Amino acid sequence: MAERYASRWKALKPMVAVEDSPFGENVVAAEKQMGEWQNDFAEIRTFADTLRNDCEEFGLPLPEVEIYDSLEREISKAVLSWENFSEFRTILHGLGGELWLDFRPRIIRLGELIDKWRGKTKSSAWSSGDRSTSVELLLMKYFGELEEAYPVIKACMGGEAFEKEHWKGYEIREFDGFGDYWELQKYFGKRIGD
Repeated sequence: MAERYASRWKALKPMVAVEDSPFGENVVAAEKQMGEWQNDFAEIRTFADTLRNDCEEFGLPLPEVEIYDSLEREISKAVLSWENFSEFRTILHGLGGELWLDFRPRIIRLGELIDKWRGKTKSSAWSSGDRSTSVELLLMKYFGELEEAYPVIKACMGGEAFEKEHWKGYEIREFDGFGDYWELQKYFGKRIGD
């Protein structure tokens, strides 16, 4: 049973590309799929534990479960990676939904978020020598972009807060939230790098 599950896992485990948006359909679908894998593996874990207990109870030799142990480590790592990514994405989504005028006076929260996640992305669980999962690579990429954008976003604090009156006479897109400023910084960063 574990062997079949392991081969299915190797072939079908949720993968994302580094180019994917953290809020894109591919990532959301992969996250949902990871939850299904986690639930399925819980059934296999129960079966393996029952088998071990039964063997001990009847004095039989324990079955070889190396593949199960290896699979459990790999799936546990993937689950932890997806949980970290989901937490990061939820926090980022919350910040991105705030109006700039509300977000601006509390921009220090973004710096605190970056400091907190810098530790998480460099934690021993992620840099234990194991190959990073695709979702870890995606999270590290977007964390790096946020870290690069922070000085630009912080620079927007200087002077008085921009009101609609500041833009009268200009053909400029209205920015609603912090998420728009991050997208703008990414645009200008790409234009400068061209």
